[in-house]
Amino acid sequence: MRLTKQAYFLDKVFVGYDVFGLPTYDEARSDPFYMEFEPYGTQLASRDYGVNVAEINYRMFTHPNDRFELNMIIHHKEKEFKILQIMDYDKHYEILVRLEGSVEGD
Repeated sequence: MRLTKQAYFLDKVFVGYDVFGLPTYDEARSDPFYMEFEPYGTQLASRDYGVNVAEINYRMFTHPNDRFELNMIIHHKEKEFKILQIMDYDKHYEILVRLEGSVEGD
């Protein structure tokens, strides 16, 4: 599989404590991985995979990685994507994602 695009995981980094003594976190990009995107939709996901997940925008192909989790945010080209469904195959993952918004400062 030829994967030409690079994306990043979004990690939470401990910053300190707020005035109430509760921990505060910031977000940081880490661990780049290679993938491919293609436009995709909810009706196609239902037909192809039997998955009924609302608001799917893209299907992502990537190599297997234990870091992928449902509802995780990943970054690609100044945009945030939320993982909605993960299909685990022998040599690759197919991941259904939704565009969440833009990232500032990338």
